[in-house]
Amino acid sequence: MLSILTKVQSVLDDLPIPGGAQKLQAFITPPLAHRPIRPTAVVWASRAPVGRRAMPRGQGFKQIDWAVDVWLMYLMSPQVPNLDQQYPLVVDAVMAAMWSTPMPVPIEDPVTGLVTQMTSIGEVFTVDNAPVRSPEGQQMYYFTGKVSFTVKEWPQA
Repeated sequence: MLSILTKVQSVLDDLPIPGGAQKLQAFITPPLAHRPIRPTAVVWASRAPVGRRAMPRGQGFKQIDWAVDVWLMYLMSPQVPNLDQQYPLVVDAVMAAMWSTPMPVPIEDPVTGLVTQMTSIGEVFTVDNAPVRSPEGQQMYYFTGKVSFTVKEWPQA
């Protein structure tokens, strides 16, 4: 799981956003009391069906279909030029970054050193956006949403 989260975070962190917005900042665990005054993404893998792809038992391949969620947050002033375009451009940039990532690619767990193959990312998306809201006592708009997609990983174990 860590290798998938790390790879997705590395693709998204400092991602340029068209339309004049600041670059996206991506986290696996967001900082406490974070105010997303620039586009922010939190990456998490919520579920993963695992299937064995080789027999007999031993060093066969497994296929893991990770359901990865990228939670998006953006706190903006109502004075921002092209306000209606800013958050949709963030969502579009995240999707484009995922579907243009070269495949297949070896990925390495930064702690264990285990190298696996990531064979697919961003082939199918689901986008869920919450209505824009304004936090109490602030003259700001708070945009939130989630981009979900499947990442296929093939570890040998």
